[in-house]
Amino acid sequence: MLIWLLEEDLESGTKIHTLGLYLLHVPSRIGHNKALDDATDCICSTYLSLLQPGSRRSQLDRHKYVVALQSLRQCLMDEKQALSSNVLAAAVLLSWYEILAENLDNGWLEHIRGCAKLIQARGPSRCDTAFGGALLDAEESFVSVEALISCNPSFLDSPAWQTPLEKNRSAHDNDDLYFASLKAINRRVSRLATICCDFSRIIQCVKQNTHTLSDIRAVLDRYDVLRGEVQDHLVQINLDSNNGMNKGLGCILISKQFLALLKLDAHLFHLLYLLGPTPLLEDVYPSLQIASTSTCTKNEDEISRQIKPSPSQVPFPTGTTPPAKGLNTKSSKDMHFRNVLAHSIILDHLHTSISHSATAIRENTLVFKKVDPFGARRMTFFLHMFCQESVKRGCIHTVWKEMGAWLESLNREDSLA
Repeated sequence: MLIWLLEEDLESGTKIHTLGLYLLHVPSRIGHNKALDDATDCICSTYLSLLQPGSRRSQLDRHKYVVALQSLRQCLMDEKQALSSNVLAAAVLLSWYEILAENLDNGWLEHIRGCAKLIQARGPSRCDTAFGGALLDAEESFVSVEALISCNPSFLDSPAWQTPLEKNRSAHDNDDLYFASLKAINRRVSRLATICCDFSRIIQCVKQNTHTLSDIRAVLDRYDVLRGEVQDHLVQINLDSNNGMNKGLGCILISKQFLALLKLDAHLFHLLYLLGPTPLLEDVYPSLQIASTSTCTKNEDEISRQIKPSPSQVPFPTGTTPPAKGLNTKSSKDMHFRNVLAHSIILDHLHTSISHSATAIRENTLVFKKVDPFGARRMTFFLHMFCQESVKRGCIHTVWKEMGAWLESLNREDSLA
């Protein structure tokens, strides 16, 4: 059945190889590993059900899924098979079942996390084969995004993994604009996961008054570099879209880039809000300095409506001396006013950027849904998880709650369609 589905000329967005180009290697491996055999049977049956609405095959598909999971667990307990490409392929295939069956939940994220651990345990050397490389290509995005959601550093960001990631670009020609951009974005998401993890650590240190100037400077320098790269890539994607790249495919690339900007800016917003209007704005990050002639486009009340109230004023960082209480000289008042004004302007600028990124993500997601329904399900689920985890971790900006509400309304519309 898999060979037929691979060869069948179905309309764009419903071809089974959109689930991963590693599928092209699977037919020749059927009959050599029970986990892969059962996973292939399950995913083909589920995929066929999707192409035949009203066929009432869901119970059969679910039974095949349970059988395939049992086979996968047995192979994972076998030391000789656990790290084989066939077993990894079975795990990757089954990760798509919940997407196709529209049963996405936290359990699916755990499945993705399990695939990531399996890839890490296999090591870079097992990605040298065509099949192993195709599997890495298929899961690179999942692995990086899962790390980003969990706010953990991605192992794919380590030096040992750079060679296989560069080598395995996909079965497509390297000149393919979409896949070249997608690989670049996936690589950047791994770095983004590491930087966001550093931001979260610094934010906790600020809350506990254990932060240092050098720590803050280091994470903001990395923020500055990565954000510049993302912006440059957005410009390139727009140029590529005007030079032949499919508009729908361009939407997924643009959405991922704006999600990166959103994550970076939301973390910076959180950090600077907690730090408050201190001299750190100039001492730590010169590029954040705002000319005294600049004007704020929103007043303090408008800005405060976009954030949760701060529980308390955060003290100055370790190694700095707070201003003496009761100091009422004109110079100290001028400096305080300048810091407050700069702080308000920077937060306002970040809020505008965050809102713009959120709007761009929503607009491009709607277009992407029409082009690639399978990919859109995965993307909207990841967005939903981003929103849940960010709210759970106490993100100050309201963008995650707002986007979460939008995604829920989008899901309701789909269920009524």
